[in-house]
Amino acid sequence: MVKNAVILAAGRSYSFAPFSYETPKAFFRVKGETLIERLIRQLREAGVETIAVVVGSMREKFYPLEEKWGVTILENSLYASKNNLYSVQCARAYLSDAFLCHCDNYYPENPFVKHLPSDRSYRQAVVKSGPDCEFNCYADSDG
Repeated sequence: MVKNAVILAAGRSYSFAPFSYETPKAFFRVKGETLIERLIRQLREAGVETIAVVVGSMREKFYPLEEKWGVTILENSLYASKNNLYSVQCARAYLSDAFLCHCDNYYPENPFVKHLPSDRSYRQAVVKSGPDCEFNCYADSDG
């Protein structure tokens, strides 16, 4: 079973301006739930024990998640000049046996499963086809 997760939530979310000027996109509500709390809940339901959230912009809004959900908050102090790869670097201690997630993804059904080999890490992705795919993922014979 995968025991760890890292949620990347440090960015400024310019693509959601002006909505993201006061509220990080992680806290946008979809069907009555904030995106990040839904993600945390889905990870917990899949048996993930340790969840680290990498924050930067509006970081103070994330700290209540520590008490409510038992997550660890990690600060990316260089979020304004660095990208997600630096946030991953900030969370390197949590990457073994882990899911690597983005705070703004919404999954209608829980994509995290309990019984995956725990000797590797996983990056969330959604299988999608068509010409508008931003990234393409392919599974090899190992999955």
